Amino acid sequence: MDLFISIDQIRTNWRLNPADFVAGLARQWPLTKLRVISDTNRPASHKWSIPFPESAGKTLDGFLSRTLALISLEGTLADVAAFAIWFRSIVPPDVLLTFFSDQHPGKIFIDTDTDVSSLIEHFR
Repeated sequence: MDLFISIDQIRTNWRLNPADFVAGLARQWPLTKLRVISDTNRPASHKWSIPFPESAGKTLDGFLSRTLALISLEGTLADVAAFAIWFRSIVPPDVLLTFFSDQHPGKIFIDTDTDVSSLIEHFR
């Protein structure tokens, strides 16, 4: 399932620091395979693949948009939801994060008290 996290850059001055994001990915998921995309004509600045052994060897694939305002994720719903909750934990609480899919109506905001099961339920 393709899901997205939109990072509100309008209501706050906070901007995602790509180096901190990459370091956080490596700490959380040490087996992450990451590529920095140097071609500025490409929409993504970073792409990654995270192995999730508990998901029968499947991976979570993602990219960070060059604008630093969007993360695209493809994987099992449980793995994507787990990533979204982890990402919420590294973003200041006043930054609005919206979780949505282009295949499912509606969106859900990822608050500091949002959990994996509520994200999964929203998209079932």
